[in-house]
Amino acid sequence: MLNAAPLQLLIADPEPQTRWRLRQQIRTCVQPLCCVVAEAGCASEAWHALARGGVEGVLLDAHLPGSPAHPHRGGLTWAQELREHTAAPGLVMLAHEPAQALAAFEVEAVDCLLKPILPCRLHRALARLAQWREAGEGGRSVPVPSPAEPVLLVPGQQRTLRIPVSELVSIRAEHKYLTLRTVQRSHVLEDSLGRLAAQLGEAVVRVHRNALVARLAVRALALQPQPDGGRAWSVQLAPGGEWVRVSRRQLGAVRHALGLDFSGH
Repeated sequence: MLNAAPLQLLIADPEPQTRWRLRQQIRTCVQPLCCVVAEAGCASEAWHALARGGVEGVLLDAHLPGSPAHPHRGGLTWAQELREHTAAPGLVMLAHEPAQALAAFEVEAVDCLLKPILPCRLHRALARLAQWREAGEGGRSVPVPSPAEPVLLVPGQQRTLRIPVSELVSIRAEHKYLTLRTVQRSHVLEDSLGRLAAQLGEAVVRVHRNALVARLAVRALALQPQPDGGRAWSVQLAPGGEWVRVSRRQLGAVRHALGLDFSGH
């Protein structure tokens, strides 16, 4: 069981509005419980916050500026220096582009979030931070998921496949079949979209009458160009960056499911 004490966080981001938004999103996280104990707009402020003690996790913007005396020692450089400290807190990198994800894991970040950050994705990163803390605070590697992780049973021609729900990306109804896509491959099923939606529960979000997407796979919700020349709300899915259109009827429910209907968004 994870430590019941709230996870003590430092938000290190140069934008006050971003820090405010992250704080609001963190407040909605029930598991794990979290507490923002400090904020920093530059590397020197972040060092001062760490020196006061009590910080267990840092949400670090990859473009965090350095101090006036050392303007280039911010962001990833600051993260590299942080890694050298034996009692360093867990690190979640806030990236501006996918290429920064590799650099984040080179500095042993627990997770990397691509801006703009969805609440559901932030909550997942906080859970990984809590796992890191529970593992003994001696390293940033995240524990292997429990064997009891929920799975989706998919009947095949020769055997039934067990697909971890965490690997699910999307399920679409196409003609008489369903196409279930995971991080690694796609499966064609003879099943009901409604039945799978009921079975998977909150793990998926219905974005259209013919499509479900995995909540944890959603990277962004934005207006996207359409073939008819117009624009429509769509969700972007990790890891490939695919956009899936959201119907007008489902838009409100999608916003609510992703935690995007709070005041200030």
